[in-house]
Amino acid sequence: MQKEDLERRSAELKVRMLAQRNIGARKRPTDVLTRDSRSTAKQSGAVTVPGESKSTERAEVAALKMRISELEAENQSLRRQLASTSYQAPTALSIRDSVREQRHNFFKYSNLRRY
Repeated sequence: MQKEDLERRSAELKVRMLAQRNIGARKRPTDVLTRDSRSTAKQSGAVTVPGESKSTERAEVAALKMRISELEAENQSLRRQLASTSYQAPTALSIRDSVREQRHNFFKYSNLRRY
């Protein structure tokens, strides 16, 4: 359940960050600040300080980035484990050679019993 929540939160933050980037590219910096404060006030239903909402979002983004780096490290370790378990050391004899040796031994010892 936590993974689904994390994925949902990260998707929401990504959409929000992309929307802010698009607005920032089109508008002047003063327009962006006033527009952000109005949009966050509309979303939360209460008047908030613009710096406060940004610090909360920055903390969330930092936490998500930290979680992403942890997951990437875990992914790398799992890949190394998978690579080490899937590797099979080469056998001393191939299957063909071992069958040949078994046949040789069989005939060798079966011939001894005849005499």
